[in-house]
Amino acid sequence: MTVHIPVLPANATDFELALAAVLDPHARLADAVEAIRAADHAPPVPFLPYLVWEYGLGEVSPYVPNIFALLAEGVRWQRVRSTRAAIDRALTWLGYAGTLEWQPTRRRWWNGVQLALGRFRDAEEPDLDRIEGLMGLSLPFRSDFLRGHRDYDVRAAETGWTRTSACMLSDWSGARLHAATIAPHRQNAWAPKWSFGREWLVDQAATQADLTALGVWVEPGAGSPLWSSLTVPWAGDISHWTDSADVIRRRAIATALDGRRCWVRFEDTTGIIGHARARVRAVAAAVGGEYRVAGQDWTCRTDSPTAVLVSTLTRFGDGFSAGAGRTATRMGLLFDAAPIDGLKPAIPWAGPDVLAGGLLVEDPPAPDRLVAETACAIPFGRTVREQVRFLLRL
Repeated sequence: MTVHIPVLPANATDFELALAAVLDPHARLADAVEAIRAADHAPPVPFLPYLVWEYGLGEVSPYVPNIFALLAEGVRWQRVRSTRAAIDRALTWLGYAGTLEWQPTRRRWWNGVQLALGRFRDAEEPDLDRIEGLMGLSLPFRSDFLRGHRDYDVRAAETGWTRTSACMLSDWSGARLHAATIAPHRQNAWAPKWSFGREWLVDQAATQADLTALGVWVEPGAGSPLWSSLTVPWAGDISHWTDSADVIRRRAIATALDGRRCWVRFEDTTGIIGHARARVRAVAAAVGGEYRVAGQDWTCRTDSPTAVLVSTLTRFGDGFSAGAGRTATRMGLLFDAAPIDGLKPAIPWAGPDVLAGGLLVEDPPAPDRLVAETACAIPFGRTVREQVRFLLRL
């Protein structure tokens, strides 16, 4: 309860004391003043929009879903606005963190800023829209938010700080969500890019059914370690008489698959989403190899391979159609398919109905399936490249 403290001096006359008592509003407004004070510390829900207006946080409210967090931290954010601390505080409202990188002063766009997010984004919308808006409001007015990235970061090339192509041979990786930035004071600036990458691995033994469908199955040597116990074609073979039957068998299978035309097909519950062109390589485990898969280094080997690596990297926007991204629930390998007439033979992405041919595995009583077909959950997006690898061990 508010304590009433008289403010008249000790030498006040009786008339002044009586006049002060008559005009004192404490008796009428004490309860209302106390209610206002309580509401300021724990405001009721109907008061919240007015407090946002009173604190001058209206321009931030479209990007912060939690209005309680906005009121609790918004004033502190205003005090450090246009600093790194403001960006760190704003990102925490959305559950993110990141590291800022300013462009070198030698660049024409020296005032550009890039953001390396601390984790993969939850969703393109509305998360990336909100981050763009908060970055535009938190940065100094002279700075432009150019790009955010996580796990896929390909930079523009420089050639010794020369003027070759204005010091840039290409551009940063990424895709834009909007034609213009959504920050109110950035309407004439370019929208920032977003560049994300994810890895998916299928690690399994190559089955007899899959290799038979591909025409590369070689029967084991019935327990014999000798090369003479295998039935493999000798034309073009590079085996030595000292090699074991197991080494020769793996080499024959891997050599037949190395470099073969292959696509990774993605499907959801409604049908085929598309096909991504893949690379097939015979590999063996080796320290410092070209590939890092399943926590191990692998190198291309055709003399003593132990596995076949099939890898693909989708482009930004692949699998994103009809205004919404699709989620693949199954994927597998489609060998020996080719684009239909009228399409370039080296297209990196093929839709559901633009490939002809392709080998399927007869798997009765189930319908024919793809090679190494497996369940998955890959949500495609406009700002992410999906790297899919199949490690088929021999």
